[in-house]
Amino acid sequence: MLQSETCFLTNSLSALLSVGIICAASFTAVRAQESADINFLREATETTINGTIAGHEYFDYVLKARAGQKMQATLRVTGTNGLGSAFFNILPAGKDFGGLYTGTADDDTSAEVTFPTSGKWAIRVYLAGNDKDTGKRVGYSIDVEMLGSGPIDFRWVA
Repeated sequence: MLQSETCFLTNSLSALLSVGIICAASFTAVRAQESADINFLREATETTINGTIAGHEYFDYVLKARAGQKMQATLRVTGTNGLGSAFFNILPAGKDFGGLYTGTADDDTSAEVTFPTSGKWAIRVYLAGNDKDTGKRVGYSIDVEMLGSGPIDFRWVA
């Protein structure tokens, strides 16, 4: 192979690698996700979460639960510059699948679930339809209540 051919191949590979890195960086930036722990006041079994979401954003609220524990969550839209199409899913924390509840598949904005396994679970808030596609903002409030009696095993704040 001639030196000029080697130089061309090396430069071409470097350019392709740079484009690949830029594409990967822009792809991950599009699907940015934020999360926060759900904190209950000491000895409380319910709390309210308030937030705002826009466009393609989504937000995970994470709690630790035991297998067999029950939880009820209800979402209310508190303000919007669009149609107010906010929804939530309940799924294993850090996952995009394996959910116990999918908000867009329900006419209601309330879910009662029983956790099948112990571990961290997330309430994922997101927009759908025109609000998602046009970058509208939606304010929301979610009432979260751990149901049932017996020892509770979730995070409290002091």
